[in-house]
Amino acid sequence: MKKIQTIITILAMAVSLSGCINYEQETFLNEDMSGRINMHISVDPKAFLSNLFAAAGGKSLAEDSLSKATSSAKCDIKEEDVVKGFNQGAIKNVSFRKEEESGIVHFYLNADFDDITALYTDRNRISISEDKDGRVTYTERFSSSDADTAGSEDADRSHPEFFEGYHFQYILHMPRNIVSANTDRIDKNTATWYMPMPDAMRAKDFTATATIEPQNKFLKWRDTVLKKKTL
Repeated sequence: MKKIQTIITILAMAVSLSGCINYEQETFLNEDMSGRINMHISVDPKAFLSNLFAAAGGKSLAEDSLSKATSSAKCDIKEEDVVKGFNQGAIKNVSFRKEEESGIVHFYLNADFDDITALYTDRNRISISEDKDGRVTYTERFSSSDADTAGSEDADRSHPEFFEGYHFQYILHMPRNIVSANTDRIDKNTATWYMPMPDAMRAKDFTATATIEPQNKFLKWRDTVLKKKTL
């Protein structure tokens, strides 16, 4: 999953010896494709080192040696580390905060946007289409086999096994009820994609796709009129 690998790499640079990461993203979309994005990243540097030693065959490492090594692990992620994947001119009202609880560091980033198709630096990440019946299909690409091939240098560096026990979650709120999606976690206008982080790191051609019901004709006419008045 190249997009997730990219943000994991950015975060790894900011965390001493990296960290085990839960990555959660929630996107709220309006009819005009403006909206809000909420990100929650939780990092446990000490747990990562434990996974690292285990993956490297270090299970026999003395407990006191492991304790000394993990005690020096720390986290120093900044707002600029998290927003590198966004077009800076496309996000606004950005808020960022850091909290720590029981050795786990939590980072929260919230931001508004006017057009989600312009939100990411990767212009191919988002696609939106409408069929003849007015159903709109939203697709967000998190990986592509064209750019993220098996055995690539990035894939070799990602070490999915280091992320055992952690997860990737994406929640999408659409402006109308969802009629179909490539996930079975659908609740009215909300769809959720969830997978263990190692699977997310290994995934190829992973997309989140959801199709919503047609807009009420009167509401569509009203929105068109209002939009023309604001131009």
